[in-house]
Amino acid sequence: MSEPKKSIERNDTGLEKNNSNEAQVQLTVHQPRPMSDLLDVLGSMERVKERISDDKSGDLGGSGGMVTSGKSSGSGVSIRDNAIASLPSETIMRSKLKQKLKKEMKGLERKAFNASKSSKKGSAHTLNELYARIRKVQNLISELIDATFDLVKRLYIKMFIDHQKVV
Repeated sequence: MSEPKKSIERNDTGLEKNNSNEAQVQLTVHQPRPMSDLLDVLGSMERVKERISDDKSGDLGGSGGMVTSGKSSGSGVSIRDNAIASLPSETIMRSKLKQKLKKEMKGLERKAFNASKSSKKGSAHTLNELYARIRKVQNLISELIDATFDLVKRLYIKMFIDHQKVV
């Protein structure tokens, strides 16, 4: 009922040899394709990229409700340019910037407090980076008092119109 066990041995050439007088297993080595074929494939990929561009206008998620800073329809003036043209006065810009920076500093202080209580690996490094960011925000608030109108204007545009992080 049970079949006799067959032992398989390997010889020096890497071929397997069955002791039960069966045929030897032959290993086959396939040669890689010539380099010219690979270059042809790569060349055709470049040509396709040059000829075809992605058209995202028909995609459902293309611009999905996001406001772009490109040209608005018909008027020839971008949304960003309209927002820059209708900037508030300097005192209002300063107060809004100060409020936003204080809010950001409060959030950073909260993160720093949580990081100081954490015993995870790397929390000291995170805490150090948070303190550095807090110092930068405090420095910006103190510079905002003596800043020129041009600097206030650039900072306001960066934070409120372009929605970029300052720190």
